[in-house]
Amino acid sequence: MSTTTFLTTFPRQLRYWAFHCVMNALPSLGIALIPCKLGRCPVAVMAMLSAIATFILLITTLTSLRGPLSTEGHILSRSLKLGAKIRAWMALVSVLPLAAKESSIAYIPDYYCDLIALVAACYATIPRFSMNDLAYGPPSAFLPIY
Repeated sequence: MSTTTFLTTFPRQLRYWAFHCVMNALPSLGIALIPCKLGRCPVAVMAMLSAIATFILLITTLTSLRGPLSTEGHILSRSLKLGAKIRAWMALVSVLPLAAKESSIAYIPDYYCDLIALVAACYATIPRFSMNDLAYGPPSAFLPIY
């Protein structure tokens, strides 16, 4: 792929993946900011937004470079786009109960993934971590949250 092809493909891919990545991150971001109270910690908010931006740039670059992910008819490209669409529907369905009532959080699939990520972040930042440490709040270090 020539440089001009990359330069013409990149903006289109950036729009597509920015939309899908932000939409797909909304349930987890909502859970982290409101029930987990990470919205009170500017470092945590910046870490989460930086992670979303990094993923957008990474997936945009991978789908803009010559290869199976940039070839429209290739099975990997089609699978990636279908997965993004399915995940977008899941995110939309997940955000509705979260917006309706905070206690419905246990019905959202992202909740369990977020809980695993939170425990992993605590293990990375707190020596001799136990589940009781979650009662004192989430870690506030940039890198583990990122």
